[in-house]
Amino acid sequence: METIDEEMNSYMDNFRMQDLEFIDTDDDVLKYTYGSTPFSTFEKIVLQIKRPKRFIVLGSSIGWQCFYWNRLFPDIPVIGYEIHDVRYDFSVYLAEKYNLNNIELYNESLIDADIQDGDLIWENNLCMGGSDICDRFNLMALKKEDISIVSYLPILYDYQFNGNILLMDDFGGFKGLSYKTLNLPTSWTDSQHFYILEQ
Repeated sequence: METIDEEMNSYMDNFRMQDLEFIDTDDDVLKYTYGSTPFSTFEKIVLQIKRPKRFIVLGSSIGWQCFYWNRLFPDIPVIGYEIHDVRYDFSVYLAEKYNLNNIELYNESLIDADIQDGDLIWENNLCMGGSDICDRFNLMALKKEDISIVSYLPILYDYQFNGNILLMDDFGGFKGLSYKTLNLPTSWTDSQHFYILEQ
């Protein structure tokens, strides 16, 4: 029997069709993903970030980043939010098939995400129709303490000044947050920008 690690390494390019048979559909297999971030890229990014209390994936699709995290840090809870029913159902199916623990998956919008102090948030936001909803979410999330964010789009672009993000705190003062970018391969390009913000 193939392990989840072997499936993660082969990813969607070689995804096993028998795993899709539980869903009655004639659609193409690509319906289950917008594209993929390989495990090696994911690992390079998360190993540079301080260990969080929890890992949150916004737009978790069929769950791969949740499964990647669980493979690297099985002791740190991972929570995925996905609005597409079919993708959500498939992620639940895979988690149950491989008996993965410490993973919670929700068929909900990122706006409904429960963000807590110490979370690392991974935003799969390339297909979210602009960054406005993510900016509103990020402004709310950054009111928490010790939050880190990984995004495929610039984080709070309208609040950037000389490579920093300047936010006004509840007392009228300014809070400066620095961010960095990495260029790493994904399934759709050899050099995808990843934006990383750590408090």
